Amino acid sequence: MATGDEGEILGYAGLTVQPPDEAWVQNIAVRRDAQRRGIGRTLLEALLAEAARRGVRKVLLEVAVDNGPAQKLYGAYGFEAVGLRRGYYQPSNTDALVMMRHDD
Repeated sequence: MATGDEGEILGYAGLTVQPPDEAWVQNIAVRRDAQRRGIGRTLLEALLAEAARRGVRKVLLEVAVDNGPAQKLYGAYGFEAVGLRRGYYQPSNTDALVMMRHDD
């Protein structure tokens, strides 16, 4: 969780580990008025650090195909597109891009 100076929640993130060596980013959410300040990057780094601490070698996530900024962030951390889930996000029927990062 990311908080501001007054203790207000600015963002949160979740990770599900599936032993022995796989994890899924469940969510990364940043309050709209707190975006573009590096909070999403900090949350992603915290999730990746936790995954590494647990011995995870493969991290996967889903991101809306129309969320270019998030895709760019994930790409900067070594995530690559590996699949597509059609109509995944409802009620908009937006497709989800499945991305994966694999540490050798």
